Amino acid sequence: PMTAAEFEAHTAPIRPLLWHHANRLARGGVPAEDLVQDALLRLWEVRHKAAGHPDPPRWFAQAARWRMLRHLAGERRHRLGGFDPEAMSAAFAARDPEPDEFAALVALAPPRYRADLVRRFAGGATFD
Repeated sequence: PMTAAEFEAHTAPIRPLLWHHANRLARGGVPAEDLVQDALLRLWEVRHKAAGHPDPPRWFAQAARWRMLRHLAGERRHRLGGFDPEAMSAAFAARDPEPDEFAALVALAPPRYRADLVRRFAGGATFD
């Protein structure tokens, strides 16, 4: 298993990148610090998976970004008491997300809302 020193050596170079992603994702919602801490905690829990990867810092960066997106999706569901396609659509329209961020969160949506979210985001279709 990866030691704490190895983990620190692999994650230290990506911490500025984690803060950048967290600050972009956390606009008006969960504090960026919470996103970074949650991501680092999760990375520590799954650090054994990065042991055989040819570029562990890159693996950690990708895993942390996915964790942040999942954390936000879970917070949004918790705050709204369930999935709210209108809120998700409005949040995306307000901040012009990267395509991979949008795809990741659409994947977290219940299947019956996915096509509607894509149509709404891409073409302004409504849920009516």
